Amino acid sequence: MSTPEGHSGPRRDRLHTGLYAYPWSLQDEGIERALTAIQERAGADAVCLPFQYHSGKFLQPHSPTDKVHFTEPAAHHFLPEKNRYAGTAIKPVVSRLAKEHDPLRLAREVTKKKGMELVAWVVCLHNSVLATAHPDLAQQTVYGEPLTFSLCPSHPEVREFLKTLLVDIAVNYEPDVIELESVEYLPFMHDHHHELIGVTFDPFMEVLFGLDFHPSTCEDMSRRGVDVERVAYFVKTTLDRFLVTGQEESGVGWEYFASAFLEEPELWKFMRARIDIITDLVKELSETVHDARGIPVRAIVSWWRPLHLAWLEGHSATELIKVADGVSFPFYYDAPGIIREAVHLRRQIGSFERLTACLNAIPPQTRSLEDLQIAVTVLRDFGINDFEFYNYSLIREEVLDWIRIATRS
Repeated sequence: MSTPEGHSGPRRDRLHTGLYAYPWSLQDEGIERALTAIQERAGADAVCLPFQYHSGKFLQPHSPTDKVHFTEPAAHHFLPEKNRYAGTAIKPVVSRLAKEHDPLRLAREVTKKKGMELVAWVVCLHNSVLATAHPDLAQQTVYGEPLTFSLCPSHPEVREFLKTLLVDIAVNYEPDVIELESVEYLPFMHDHHHELIGVTFDPFMEVLFGLDFHPSTCEDMSRRGVDVERVAYFVKTTLDRFLVTGQEESGVGWEYFASAFLEEPELWKFMRARIDIITDLVKELSETVHDARGIPVRAIVSWWRPLHLAWLEGHSATELIKVADGVSFPFYYDAPGIIREAVHLRRQIGSFERLTACLNAIPPQTRSLEDLQIAVTVLRDFGINDFEFYNYSLIREEVLDWIRIATRS
């Protein structure tokens, strides 16, 4: 990886704390006021703000006028340099908020003044607005149907757009870090709006339904030595049997994959190739940002539960840590779950020197100050000093005090 010297920075001996937040929430409350609360009340020295984001409905407890927020049918919350996208099939879809106020630009100015880091949080492939507008660029089921909540990671047009997007952000907003979320194959079940399914999935069937067979992915797989037609036949035959008879509705768990790999070894090669495809994409995106601006790039390792099965989305912490400047790991568990996942992760990557731990500051993981204190203490015992908390816009204000106490005591 062509990484400028000193890119990942020295290991932090003191605690580093960042909070995720939404730009519409900061604009509603007043950007300087909100960032002051994040810095002083939560004790944080960084804020993570989304530049490209998916759709959603958000309950914002301390918002003065926007308690229930529905995102616009837009993907981008910054002002892009439009001429950069002249040659890309995907064009930025800019929110009204960005056009009228450009809160991310204002946040960049305020963070510089306050000595805070700005993390540009980019949700890369999970995007209903962009995938619906470009169904030919979306992931496809084995039946050839587009999954219009996620773009295909193998498609050249998708990759070119993401590279252009990240350079635009790096050059024109100059964040301290770019954090990549959703550089992965999204699962079939992802809480899509009014998701109605009348059969009972076991985990194995859910994964098979979400496998991407877009022609670009199939071509990519074939170049990597995978017999895609054989895998597609196995997947389709298995799903057809399930949909007709329901005989697979037996509650089998993840362990069934071992049997499936023995039955059809090409399926394992297919899943392994997904890891290689995603790792190569993160490498390509990281090097593009490094060449353009020399800004560190961090990759979020999946949101799958349990996280040590992130390979089902095409993620390997072992591989990602080689091609990115750091990895963020969402420890969205109670204390025993955090310990389990930390042990799994340490077996994979050995050192936690370039690991950022993400903690969920909302229920069910956080219902009290003690919940946060235990989570932080457990992870610090593993040698982790970099933390990010989700999410300023969604928590009650008193939780800001919990974050400060948990990280500074």
